Amino acid sequence: MQSGFVSLRTEAFMAADHANMIRVCKTCRLIHDDGETAYERWVTLEVYKKANGMEPPKSRLTHTYCPDCFVEASPHLKAA
Repeated sequence: MQSGFVSLRTEAFMAADHANMIRVCKTCRLIHDDGETAYERWVTLEVYKKANGMEPPKSRLTHTYCPDCFVEASPHLKAA
């Protein structure tokens, strides 16, 4: 029973931690901007700095794929 509780607690912590992280595309290096817009937007570092008044903090970065790079990588990911 204890291991189930620890597992749920760990998953909740990781989900909360990832919610505060800034996503960077591992292929093209675009940054996901969660700014004031109501739609998903991937931008360059320069656009991110201009829109948010700062560079993304390095300690809060995580790598993923932007939608365009995900489509390109999908066949390779399925083969792996």
